[in-house]
Amino acid sequence: MALFKFAELCAHTHFSFLQGASRPIEMIARAKELGYTALGVADLNGFYGIPQAHTAAKDQGLPLLVGTQVTPFARLFAMNRNGYGHLCQWLSEKVLNVLPVVQPKEAPFLEDTLLLLDSRLVDEKTLLHYQAFYQDRLYLVVSRFLDGQNTVPLAVQYAKKHGISCVASNQPLFHVPERKLLQDVLTSIHHQKPLCESGFRLLPNAERHLKSIEEMGRLFSDHSEWLTNTLEVVERCDFSLDEIRYHYPQEWIPQGYTADAYLEKLVWEGAEKRYPSGISHEVRKQLLHEMALIRDLSYADYFLTTWDIVRYARSQNILCQGRGSAANSVVCYVLGITAIDPIRMSLLFERFLSRERKEPPDIDIDFEHERREEVIQYLYSRYGRHRAAISAEVICYRKKSALREVAKALSIPLESVEKLLLHAHKRNLNTLSFSELHTKIPEVSPGKLDLYLRLVQELLGFPRHLGTHVGGFVLSHDALNRSIPVQAAAMANRTIIQWDKNDLDALGFVRVDVLGLGILTAIQKSFTYLKETYNKTLDLASVPAEDPAVYQMLERADSIGVFQIESRAQMNMLPRLKPRCFYDLVVEIALVRPGPIQGEMVHPYLKRKQGKEQIFYPHPDLEKILGKTCGVPLFQEQIMKMAMVVAGFSPGEADELRRAMGSWRRWPNRLVSISERFRQALLDRGISQEFADRIYSQIQGFAEYGFPESHAASFAILAYTTAYLKCHHPDAFVCALLNSQPMGFYTAHSLIFDAKRHGVNFLPVAIGKSRWDSFLENPMEIRLGYREVSGLAKKVGTALEGIQAASFLDFIDALKTKLSPHVLTHRDLFLIAAANGFEPLKMNRREAFWQIQALDLQDGYHLSYLPDSTSLPKESPWEKVSLDYEAQGVSLYQHPVALLRPQLVSEGICDSRVVNKGKALRGKKLDVAGLVICRQMPPTASGVLFITLEDEFGFINLVIWNAIYEKYREILLSHSFLHCRGRLEKAQDGEVYHVIVETAAPLQVAERGFEPVDSHDFH
Repeated sequence: MALFKFAELCAHTHFSFLQGASRPIEMIARAKELGYTALGVADLNGFYGIPQAHTAAKDQGLPLLVGTQVTPFARLFAMNRNGYGHLCQWLSEKVLNVLPVVQPKEAPFLEDTLLLLDSRLVDEKTLLHYQAFYQDRLYLVVSRFLDGQNTVPLAVQYAKKHGISCVASNQPLFHVPERKLLQDVLTSIHHQKPLCESGFRLLPNAERHLKSIEEMGRLFSDHSEWLTNTLEVVERCDFSLDEIRYHYPQEWIPQGYTADAYLEKLVWEGAEKRYPSGISHEVRKQLLHEMALIRDLSYADYFLTTWDIVRYARSQNILCQGRGSAANSVVCYVLGITAIDPIRMSLLFERFLSRERKEPPDIDIDFEHERREEVIQYLYSRYGRHRAAISAEVICYRKKSALREVAKALSIPLESVEKLLLHAHKRNLNTLSFSELHTKIPEVSPGKLDLYLRLVQELLGFPRHLGTHVGGFVLSHDALNRSIPVQAAAMANRTIIQWDKNDLDALGFVRVDVLGLGILTAIQKSFTYLKETYNKTLDLASVPAEDPAVYQMLERADSIGVFQIESRAQMNMLPRLKPRCFYDLVVEIALVRPGPIQGEMVHPYLKRKQGKEQIFYPHPDLEKILGKTCGVPLFQEQIMKMAMVVAGFSPGEADELRRAMGSWRRWPNRLVSISERFRQALLDRGISQEFADRIYSQIQGFAEYGFPESHAASFAILAYTTAYLKCHHPDAFVCALLNSQPMGFYTAHSLIFDAKRHGVNFLPVAIGKSRWDSFLENPMEIRLGYREVSGLAKKVGTALEGIQAASFLDFIDALKTKLSPHVLTHRDLFLIAAANGFEPLKMNRREAFWQIQALDLQDGYHLSYLPDSTSLPKESPWEKVSLDYEAQGVSLYQHPVALLRPQLVSEGICDSRVVNKGKALRGKKLDVAGLVICRQMPPTASGVLFITLEDEFGFINLVIWNAIYEKYREILLSHSFLHCRGRLEKAQDGEVYHVIVETAAPLQVAERGFEPVDSHDFH
């Protein structure tokens, strides 16, 4: 046992980005293990890791000092809440609102803070400069790194001469010395230099770790009082994040109302609109229950703010819809935040809010993704940037980035890394044998490979930099920058806080998720095109409900472009489920998820739905809970209801189960514990072992990809709307999809060829005719827009709109004028020519290239592959298609596989029509070929790869079992055109055919000059 006490004051975690080499939880646990009195965490320029350190310190019972390093020589610690507020505000105003973040030249002068100056880096003049203000709140930090530099005598001199206390610190960058090499790698990444060239940037030894108290005692045996002085600093720093009190904005509530009274007024007004025929007793009872709970938990302000955001969006004709657990609330429904009536659908309110729940409600609102920025700027203007900011997202190292960055540090060739990535695709590195990996990259020595893989494993999960959350807005009644440092985001006119959603939840901060959803943009544009072309007015509320033609289309798996049900797995499920009503779509969306699949609920549900298996309930109380889903639990709410009704859980315990599923990655033992309690409770109530085990497995699946019924129902509205548009207005719908990219599951060329099969005609990009966006030139006829030209800037595309010219030179003069002050370049014109955009001027692609090449433009960009003669040969069909794809990702002239059809027929290769109507061929072997449009490997598929090929007639589904995948991995993952042989099979209980692949080879198109085409892989 140590003879004295000690607190390490100057620790860095990995939130000193690319400097600290240990996680906050590792630092805290090691400090506790070593018997420290406290630990001070002072990461660079902020409090990024303080919430995690705070949580870990509370769990360990170890006092935490909250600080930050603001210059290379100065660290500041909060003595109390006021000092912490000063630090947050100073960081926000002076350090973090400049990009890139730069070190300030000097530390600030702040009340209620302690200043610790590094005696190795500070001179006497600077010391006196700060002492004049800080006086006894100033300490000198003395360190002995055993690196040959002894600054202790100078520190002793300063201390005696000026009456300043010294504290001992090892200024640790990692919790154990073994992390030193990782810290070297981080330094290498930070300076973008390989280790062999990093020189004195690297630490000279591994001394910068948390040392035992005995070791620190030996290190400072001549000045043991410096160790004792650390306890004085601990006593003076009496601040904890628990002291932060968050208050929601409320000053805009109308005069004469409290937040609760104004919310009540809006709720009853909204209820009258939602239920024009009268508010039923059940609705009234639920509204009173929810409002009482909202009042008791003081969340009225939150609901009012959310209502105001939605009100603003709709006043600007921005399509929006709340989703997620908020759809379980009748209050959200009558306020217009959500579109699903939870009473009619018997949704569980406790999934959204409960008295026992120790976290605020979470409302997600989707807005048109192209107009979401308007809503974001409205929030900034309404509340001010000192009270509104977006939550951060910590961008961490994952497999690809870790493999690449560590390779650079170790001077491993990038080609070797890419080979390793291809081999390790969709695999955990721990599952690969060392000899297997060395076989793939024999050019890397065994010793270096072993070191490389070890460092990659250590780096996984470390933060790289701070990003912006997709939409989590934090609004505060008080100045937000007094509670959390606020900094400029990479995107202009955005500010973010330093903490992510998990940190905010842990500290009781409330977020409003202002999210962008591409399909809302596409739906709104569809409605606009219908009005413009057909003079037909349509909106979400007026889309005809339960249209039989829509469900017939979906039963045929004709769902390309339809929201949520366009993936390969969903298209396989549609003919089996045979949706006939809206609730079938709710089930369809939720059924193809890991939860039901892992819990083996899919086949029982389908059999019962089709009448092939009798519906039964393992316990009488389950009929009311599982009646809608044929006795099979599919949704999170059903699991929670079962926990309450059958297993005897309280609403709070049921919500604990939900939260354990949602946070299983961070706290896996919590999920295991409560799941076991749930399973045992089911068994105690007479539920069969088989059913209880299924539910247990399903909970594990929900933990990874849980899907609540309210979420599925909210998405089902959009799924039905998009299906209706595709069925009855395919021209407006596909035009809207093209103009809302990037979004969805399919690339533009797949959407276009699918629409052509539905009778839509497409016209090419053409100067004088095209606009930036594609548009309906006539009913069922779409003119492609300049946005489809690969690489063309929007400013150039919009300048091209409306230019009419009789000659090429007149066109150039007009474009220069419209584009001014921007400079017209050869490259801009080449891009237009590559898309054959000059045909209205009677110039084909090659003629246009020649004319552009001769222009005297400033960029000096020229093509190197033009023929020497002005006698230009015509493009061959294959050249035309390949150049079209290179220029705009699609060819209106032909599908590339159609050009190969004579060759494919001669080789006995089947097209998609034969495959998808292959009843007579079922079980037989056949050859298929096509263009790869997507690759998928779902986590529930146990290493099975699914590939979809496209030809001129439709799609071919491939199933590649693991052994075949391993054998042909490189071919399957790296080629755009495939030729496969395998056995034709039909999906169980359905009409969708697929080929079980036995061999795979590239389809020989390279000699024709065709470049690889992008596919939608592993999303």
